[in-house]
Parts: sequence; C-alpha cells; structure tokens
Amino acid sequence: MKTIWYYIRQIFQSLNNLIVWFPIIWNDRQWDDDYILFILRKKFIMMESFYRSPKAHHLYALKDAENIHVAISVLDRMISHNYLDESLQEFYEAGYTLKDIPLEKLGQDEEAINLFRKCGKRADQMEEEDFDFLFEHLREHIRDWWD
Repeated sequence: MKTIWYYIRQIFQSLNNLIVWFPIIWNDRQWDDDYILFILRKKFIMMESFYRSPKAHHLYALKDAENIHVAISVLDRMISHNYLDESLQEFYEAGYTLKDIPLEKLGQDEEAINLFRKCGKRADQMEEEDFDFLFEHLREHIRDWWD
C-alpha cells in the first residue's frame, strides 16, 4: 500500500524534473535538429548517473552505464560539428591553410580544391558514420536501460 510519503516524494521528484529539464526545453527550437541531440544527451547523462548510483538495482547497471556513456560520447561529437576540422588534417599536412590562402586563390589551385573537396566528403562521411553508429548502438542496447 502506498503511503502519503510516496506521493509527496513523487511530487518532489516531478518538480525536480521540471527544474532540471527547463533550460533544455526553454532553448529548444523547432527549426534546429541539434536540439534533438541535446535532449537525448541530457536524458542519457541523467540515466548514466542513475545507473552508476546505489539506486540502480539490476545486475548489469554498470555495464548499462558504460553503454550509455558511449552514446553520450558520440552525441558530444555530433553536437560539436568538428568533422570538417578533423578531416582537414590532410589538407593542412599538404601545406595548405585556410587563413593563408584566399578563397579566390584556392579556386585557382586545382590540387588544393580537389584535396579540400575530398576532406569535405570525408567530414560528411564521418558524420554519417556517427549517426549510423549511435542509432545502431541504441537499437542494440536501449531496451536494456531500465531498472
């Protein structure tokens, strides 16, 4: 039988949820897909914290926390949008810099423009791989994340 204290705890937990989620929801914009990632990230951070706490009761709580942490790490990469910066390493190693070469000159150097395009395609591929990995990871593990 549920006591009055159970219902009082539920009210406080719900109020806490409102406080914790308020900044995320407040900043949400319908036109920006990044907010979906922010919402997932926030939820996963809260879940990871729960599964690492003594409140988690199931046998594989720490394993689930690690799997959730993997999802958070991928989301962090996706939110940062640093794919082009990472993929431009080959461009920089070839002696090109975006600061030193005006875009007009870059367009005249066929080798540079081809290398820049190659790096751009690699950035797109890296982002696509992260999306694929994240949602495959969720498909494989998310049904385990309950207590």
